[in-house]
Amino acid sequence: AGKLSDKMGRWPILLIAYYIICVSGTLSAFASSYIFFIIVRSFTGFGIGATYGVSVAYTVELVPKHYRSFTNTILSMFWIAGSVYECIIAVFVMGLEHGWRTQVLLTVVPCFFTLFFIHFRDESPRYLVITQQAEQAKEVLERIAKENGHILPPGEIIVSSQRRGEYIDIYKPPFTQTAIAVTIIFFCNMWLGYGAVFLVP
Repeated sequence: AGKLSDKMGRWPILLIAYYIICVSGTLSAFASSYIFFIIVRSFTGFGIGATYGVSVAYTVELVPKHYRSFTNTILSMFWIAGSVYECIIAVFVMGLEHGWRTQVLLTVVPCFFTLFFIHFRDESPRYLVITQQAEQAKEVLERIAKENGHILPPGEIIVSSQRRGEYIDIYKPPFTQTAIAVTIIFFCNMWLGYGAVFLVP
């Protein structure tokens, strides 16, 4: 999804991913066999995986550098909120007949809201600038300023001619040690976190 979002844009990949999640998530609740359930849940997983990295890029590209860590932290907190939401639903529906189907359906509801609202969002201005689309970026920034009751300050958007970075660049000096450390921490966090959620009775 990351590579595709670099070529096609953040917004279209997010839109496609949420369509996949909504459709496959809804079909999961009506699965008539274990095989069909596994197939549609796999598509749901692909959709969620696509939204994770792209949504982070899309969000942090809309804010100044000194707000990016804070913004990413707030974004990550919605994972916790979603887990709490799932637990609350389970308390009320899992004891019912076909309770798991109700659980799956109610899980998809927030995704439909997101899918609806994302239609009214624009492409990341930073992505547009990087891909030599300065005029479109300016139009997006003007709309954002207007929605927030401000006027875009005068000036011209300068399109950089520098080479776009690749994933491997993260592991090159002077970022090597930090990148390796963050990779290990993130791997352990995901391994232990999902292990605790899915494997512990």
